[in-house]
Amino acid sequence: GRTIYLNAVITDYHRWRLKPPEGGELRKLMAAAFALAGVKPQYEVTRVGKGDSYGVELHPYLAGDLRMLALHRNYQLRVGELGPPIYRKQDALAGDMRVKVALGSRMAVYNQRTGKYLGKSGSVTVKLATHQPTILALLPEPVKAMTMTAPEAASRGKLVKVKLRLDGPKLGKTHAFRVRVTGPDGKELRELTQTLAAPGGAVTWDVALALTDPAGTYRLYARDVATGIKAERKLKAK
Repeated sequence: GRTIYLNAVITDYHRWRLKPPEGGELRKLMAAAFALAGVKPQYEVTRVGKGDSYGVELHPYLAGDLRMLALHRNYQLRVGELGPPIYRKQDALAGDMRVKVALGSRMAVYNQRTGKYLGKSGSVTVKLATHQPTILALLPEPVKAMTMTAPEAASRGKLVKVKLRLDGPKLGKTHAFRVRVTGPDGKELRELTQTLAAPGGAVTWDVALALTDPAGTYRLYARDVATGIKAERKLKAK
């Protein structure tokens, strides 16, 4: 092992991101120490254009072959903990920031909030808004489609078994499917809207049409939360 003596005061480290470029030299020193120890970030974030990417917080999540990564500006929620008034302003974090995220390997990248496929690459460039997060879903290969298998017609008052499955070579250990139903009048039946856990990208959705629901054509919708891949189907209720 190795011990490195830091002849520096780092008490204010949590405040330096609010007053750039304070702490810049110490950041370089720490980066060199981590590199010497063979410690590398799982995701390397660099700012596109001028300036550093300080003040960007990452939240990684792993579910089998599915990886998710949330990025947002690292605001201090309890400003009273920042000390003197000069540090209580967070203007340095205001405004959009474009950052490049190195993923470590080539991945199929999805913007989880918009459902847009961003392509397959070893890195991705995204814009971080002042207050809104960017959430990415990463898979080894793109998802091809979602299939929805259901009967063409069903009787009201009985459960309708609807099978949902993602089609892809490598999927997450568990996906989440957002499902909803619209009635013959086109309005959403909010009591049937739910989020289903789909182990391995597959699940059976029990759709319960009440005896008092009107007869007619209903529409079933499903969306994979991670990738935005969708499926829909008509169902005639007798």
